[in-house]
Amino acid sequence: MFFSHLEVLLGLRKIRVGIYDHAGHFAGGGQRYVAEMAAMMQDRYDVGYIFNNDVELSEYKDWFDLDLSKCTMKIIKIPFFEDRNRYTADEGMVLGERTNPFDIISRETLNYDIFINANMLGKLNPLSPVSIFICHFPDQERTRFFQVHRYDHLVINGDYTGEWVRRRWNMEPTTKLYPPVNMYNPRSNPDDKEKIILSVSRFEISGSKKQVEMIDTFSEMTRRYPEETSGWRLMLIGGSTPGNTYLADVDEAIARGHGNIEYKANAAVSEIKDYYRRASIFWHACGLNEDRPERVEHFGMTTVEAMQNCCVPIVIDGGGQREIVEHGDSGFRFATLDELMALSLAVMGDRYQCRRMAERAYRRSRLFSQSVFREHLERLLAEAELQLLGHDMLPKPDARAVA
Repeated sequence: MFFSHLEVLLGLRKIRVGIYDHAGHFAGGGQRYVAEMAAMMQDRYDVGYIFNNDVELSEYKDWFDLDLSKCTMKIIKIPFFEDRNRYTADEGMVLGERTNPFDIISRETLNYDIFINANMLGKLNPLSPVSIFICHFPDQERTRFFQVHRYDHLVINGDYTGEWVRRRWNMEPTTKLYPPVNMYNPRSNPDDKEKIILSVSRFEISGSKKQVEMIDTFSEMTRRYPEETSGWRLMLIGGSTPGNTYLADVDEAIARGHGNIEYKANAAVSEIKDYYRRASIFWHACGLNEDRPERVEHFGMTTVEAMQNCCVPIVIDGGGQREIVEHGDSGFRFATLDELMALSLAVMGDRYQCRRMAERAYRRSRLFSQSVFREHLERLLAEAELQLLGHDMLPKPDARAVA
């Protein structure tokens, strides 16, 4: 490691950045978040992805419209999860093990100058000179093999996550970096919208994104208010994994429902963009009737995407959505499905209000743009480079934990 570090100090090679995403094999907000980082870094650094499952970076072009062709990648299987036929690593399964199954990835971090743990896997010990842990939410408590305190930088995606990092981990985040949202479409216009209510969220096997509840709500609206909902339809789009049993629940809800309801799993980004352009209203219900804070939307990237395309957001009153949508100004927030229904009917029935809110939502979305993200990312990278170039190669002190 010493000679490799010396090469960087002497300017003989680019800084090597490793990005580990244990869930990088399917499209989600966390994957988009770090992919935006990789796209911004790939000209400046040698960026290499580390995955556990079979995936190609070319798929990120279809998922997120991001060209990561200058990045490299490698797939490192974790035997513990391979032996158990687990498609995605689950931290909770390893607590009773004698050794840490994630050590195989930990050893790989020695090959990088800066290591980025992209998706909240808190049991991975970083061995690189500089390390960055990106926390979208602290799902796990501080249990056996906890390693987050060993990272130099603890990045959060918003205040909601920061609050729970302090409460669950007794740690202080070093950087707040709102997700980069870049779904602007010059063709999107508040005066050129169709009678479409759109929802864009992953089809989680657990049903945590509440697509079935939204289907039932729309069905009830069309039954009770046929005139007010005439011509309207509900469209649900989201990523999905092979063998996702929740899609059967969605099919069943649509079959028993009423009104024009459709869904599409793993749609191309071009199709998603087209629906954002056409939709008038955007729904997001993740967190409805949930007591566990990790089941509430941590930020809400798709909400911002909708706002960037002049959709009126009507979203759950909780989690990161409170940082995005100003109730009654740039959209609405609801606590119950009855409120979702009432607020939606109000917007559907008042074209002037719909247009005014769409314009305000568009202006509000600029706070979470790609350019703002780039500006803050540059500051983080400058700090990481300064730390790297002044690194003394001695073990890092455990200074992140709060007494």
